[in-house]
Amino acid sequence: MMNHTPWGETIQQQLDRLISSGVCSPLIMVLPDCFTRLGGSQYINSEGTGNYFDYIMEIVSFVDSTYSTKTDPAFRAITGKSSGGFGALYLGMERPDMFGIVADHSGDKFFETCYYPDLLKLPGLLESLDIDSIIRDPYSYPVKMPISSSSLTLPRCLAAIHPTPMPHWVSIGR
Repeated sequence: MMNHTPWGETIQQQLDRLISSGVCSPLIMVLPDCFTRLGGSQYINSEGTGNYFDYIMEIVSFVDSTYSTKTDPAFRAITGKSSGGFGALYLGMERPDMFGIVADHSGDKFFETCYYPDLLKLPGLLESLDIDSIIRDPYSYPVKMPISSSSLTLPRCLAAIHPTPMPHWVSIGR
């Protein structure tokens, strides 16, 4: 899992090596999958993509009740990359009583700048879609459409942060 180098050590192998050599103290690492059909969940509660903040809280409770953990925030870290980086920052700010160590690796931020070019493409994207079909069954359309991935980034992010399910915000573009 999480191999970024072919034939290299997995994260579990790296940790086993570091712990057995004494470089790192024993730890419990939990790697939840919070990727949605539309991309990263941003680790927030969303009517559009699901209650991922609550999901993480349930995982922490489960791990604490199942294993011998140190619940003091000084002993609990959260980290993530991209949407997970944003989520790590969000969870760390919302629950400093739970997460005392936070690491964000290229987390989604500065949305008004990075998504402005995609915002300009949004009208063309909406015109190219069969909106009525998507409203009837939002899961019927293919995730990988013959439209650039960049054009779909904004609607995917909006699905996570908008307070209503996807079919309703898509219909706004009509």
